[in-house]
Amino acid sequence: MTALPTSSDFTGSTVTEAGFKTALTALRGYLSGLLGDDGTLATALDTLGGLGSAMETKIGAYTVLAADKGTVFLCSGTWTLSLTAAATLGSKFAFAVINTGAGTITIDPNASELINGQAALALAAGQSCVVTCNATGFYTISGAGGSGGMASKVIAKSAAYTVVAGDAGKTVEATSGTWTLTLTAAATLGDGFMFGLKNTGTGVITIDPNASELIGGATTLAVGPGQSVFVVCNGTRFIPLGCNVVDVQTFNTSGTWTKPPFGSMALIEAIGGGGGGGNGGGYSGGGGGGGSYVARFLPLASISATVAVTVGSGGSGGSGSGGNSAFGAYLSALGGGGGGGGNAGNAFPGGSGGSGGGAGSGGGGGGSGFPGGSGGDAGIAGTSAVYGGGGGGGGSNAGGGKAIWGGGGGSSGGAGSVGGSSTYGGAGGSGTTGVGTAGSAPGGGGSGGQSISAGGAGAAGRVVVTVY
Repeated sequence: MTALPTSSDFTGSTVTEAGFKTALTALRGYLSGLLGDDGTLATALDTLGGLGSAMETKIGAYTVLAADKGTVFLCSGTWTLSLTAAATLGSKFAFAVINTGAGTITIDPNASELINGQAALALAAGQSCVVTCNATGFYTISGAGGSGGMASKVIAKSAAYTVVAGDAGKTVEATSGTWTLTLTAAATLGDGFMFGLKNTGTGVITIDPNASELIGGATTLAVGPGQSVFVVCNGTRFIPLGCNVVDVQTFNTSGTWTKPPFGSMALIEAIGGGGGGGNGGGYSGGGGGGGSYVARFLPLASISATVAVTVGSGGSGGSGSGGNSAFGAYLSALGGGGGGGGNAGNAFPGGSGGSGGGAGSGGGGGGSGFPGGSGGDAGIAGTSAVYGGGGGGGGSNAGGGKAIWGGGGGSSGGAGSVGGSSTYGGAGGSGTTGVGTAGSAPGGGGSGGQSISAGGAGAAGRVVVTVY
């Protein structure tokens, strides 16, 4: 393109008429190269490469070139839109993509280059974005259209930073270090303010609201390596959206829980041990009750650094009650009661269920304020429960009570008697013609023994702690 003439080419004391005309010709050449020759806005935009200067329809794989600066691509189908190297396209290169079809358009930068910090960006049907280049990578400045993409800009940070009103819609990329991301007062940021945080480093980033304000009901929110979260402000507090599960510790035997260094809330779940089935005598023994289920959400900050975890043991065959499971003093789930034994004159029942929060006695343990299922009388199935364990079946071919969260009750002794099922806990043992069958973990009750055979053991409970 022709160079822009200097001011002295027009106003210098030595400028001649011929020199002035030469400068005017050079100026016209410069403006023509910059804006085109016909004086129309469309031509000027096209020549400048401004966004919207051209519109092209694409239905198959294509590579965006330097000549496509400002182009809006109308895409349909499922294919990849590849990008030329960022250094070649240069800083401030921009184009737009609109997915007008029903497939998925994947925008794929060159080699190991990234878009919004990711290897690729997928646009579903109806979504759109504007892509800009900074000569080393690519960013979207209007998100993914139809899905309301969050980031209008990605800002990389490696040390303490305060989120301000001007950061609305931006994504903070924490590239390294362990530090605090402080939030301006919620009233200042206003209702509807949003930003994102992606921790691509190896440290822990702590989001700390202003003064006594809260985020997700806690005073701070820790975001660990590889984790991300969107934060929304309602003018008085902050709400984290899509925050990842950051730690899960499952205990099938007793042990010690250790608090992870990041996260804000903990879901504690416990199932008590299942009761053992009663021994057979002249008649079949009753089935053991299932262990109860108890759950509780707690702010992570309110829990000690380490907590003793007790996993209730399964009751022994021969009417042994299941042990209680506990997460320190924060939560306890009761075990199921042992089934009654059969003797020469009686087919003993599975026993009665415990009340909400009370121990089972042959029936399912009570849990979460709800009773366990009742053990059946002789020849009668145990009743079902939701949070409590299912009741054990009474003697002489009676099924165990079902459960949803707690353990299923064991059946009485005898072939054809079926242990109670559980949606989330372990199933109760089913009867046989001899020794009773053990319940399944976690918390299933054992079945009763037939004739003079021993009852089956109950299954151990379980404790699971999930941190978000």
